[in-house]
Amino acid sequence: MKTKWDDWWKSFDMDKTGLFFEDCCDIIYKYYNIYIDIEKFIDYYLTSDMRYLIDIHHPNLSTRSNEENIIDLIKNDFDNEIPEYLISDCNQKINFFKNELYWMGWFFIYCLYENKNIETSKELHKVLNFSKLRNLYSTFHEMDLKNCYNRIFNN
Repeated sequence: MKTKWDDWWKSFDMDKTGLFFEDCCDIIYKYYNIYIDIEKFIDYYLTSDMRYLIDIHHPNLSTRSNEENIIDLIKNDFDNEIPEYLISDCNQKINFFKNELYWMGWFFIYCLYENKNIETSKELHKVLNFSKLRNLYSTFHEMDLKNCYNRIFNN
């Protein structure tokens, strides 16, 4: 299923997913006035049908704004209601550095494109979920992407 992706598409998907991670909490609050548990939401998103369709370059989902995709994800997967398990326990925004969230999404997609044995985000999520990405950030975020990838997947 994995196609030969060019560098432009890889870069586009890395940037778009980084921004998705960075902005999803604010977008959901804007429309639903609820703070989500960002870890649970992103883990859900990475294993969702929507992310699968983006993985295979669905023309609408791949090029629409993250805001449109987040609203559609909630509308289609949750009947336009945020499930209790996705709501932050303290109903307040859990602060992450924006660049931390961006790097996590950016690096996740880099790994998806580089790993020849993994076809989809759902498969990659089994070995590289939100918690693992967060743990990697402090050590790896200033490292060359290829070296970071090799340390994780070639050991």
